[in-house]
Amino acid sequence: MSTESWVINAPRSVDVADVRRVVVQLTDGSVDVVADPGRESGAHLDVSEVSERPLQVSVHDGELRVGYDFAGIEGLVDRAKGLRDKDRAVVRVTVPASVPLKVTTARAAATVVGTRADVSVTTGTGAVRVQGVSGTASVRTATGPSTSASTSATST
Repeated sequence: MSTESWVINAPRSVDVADVRRVVVQLTDGSVDVVADPGRESGAHLDVSEVSERPLQVSVHDGELRVGYDFAGIEGLVDRAKGLRDKDRAVVRVTVPASVPLKVTTARAAATVVGTRADVSVTTGTGAVRVQGVSGTASVRTATGPSTSASTSATST
């Protein structure tokens, strides 16, 4: 089990060879996860915007994680100071259609398109769009709008 990680503090693209699950956690901005039916494996990550706090990206045992790190005492202090509210990124992840997804945001908009795998999207106030998903889709939003189109998924 190898682990790779990146700290992204400016727009950048990253190709990851072995991806079997994707987890994205953002505060603000947007995340688009798009299934590429021609892609057999791996993922492509495009970060087009990132706030002054770097975005953390890692892959461990096939799980690609994209988000902000709040581990340890520094994370607790940052949360207490409200620094987490400044975290903003705009990301796009292209994956094989068979890769399960979990997306969690506070205010960031989330779009998932074309996956055949299970999808979980949770947001506080961000808009959610799920389109062309044929796996089980779980969409939870506190106050943000959500839409689905051409989706044969089971929504929970």
